[in-house]
Amino acid sequence: MNRTRTARKFGSLLALMLLAPVAVQAQGLQPLTLEMEDNADLPYVLHRCGGLYLSTLEWVGEDRMGTEQTQAYKNLGLLFIASATDAQGDDDDGTAQQQVLERMREMADLYLYRYQTLFTASGLDITEDGLWNSDLETCAVIANGADDG
Repeated sequence: MNRTRTARKFGSLLALMLLAPVAVQAQGLQPLTLEMEDNADLPYVLHRCGGLYLSTLEWVGEDRMGTEQTQAYKNLGLLFIASATDAQGDDDDGTAQQQVLERMREMADLYLYRYQTLFTASGLDITEDGLWNSDLETCAVIANGADDG
């Protein structure tokens, strides 16, 4: 019985240790426009936008977004994957694209943690989050520029 309790405490402690870096980073997310003013590199910006669209798809879901908007967000995600892979310099074995996908997943996880924290603390939806709105607007401008170029 004592071992079970110790194992549970250890499991809880391990979970906290693994989530703590995500929580700290998520709280430290600055609006993307500020990151860009501080000379964020292009791959970071592209990873962040891809992660934003991915996290929005996961958090909101197709039922609430509708089929058309869901497809538009998927297309934007693909655009950012392709742009980030190009910016990184793709190689023949697909390593660069895999790295891009991993970084976008990390960014999506930061946004998802933020959404969960916002909802838990205040009951607010992500559409009421200033950071989400600002980043969505910034990424839309970037996507339009990438589409034109």
